[in-house]
Amino acid sequence: MPLAGIVALAALAVMPRDRLPRVRRRFEVPDAPITTAGATLLLSALVQGKEIGWSTR
Repeated sequence: MPLAGIVALAALAVMPRDRLPRVRRRFEVPDAPITTAGATLLLSALVQGKEIGWSTR
């Protein structure tokens, strides 16, 4: 059994259950495209940065 599975089972046994009432969260429409665009720009800069001349050498 992988170590992550053992740790997950141990966490379920040790951590207390959440007893707060569940609040329905709404999906914030403006935040989704902004977050997606930001993540896309960051990842494309990291992946293609060297090709477009963003290197330290």
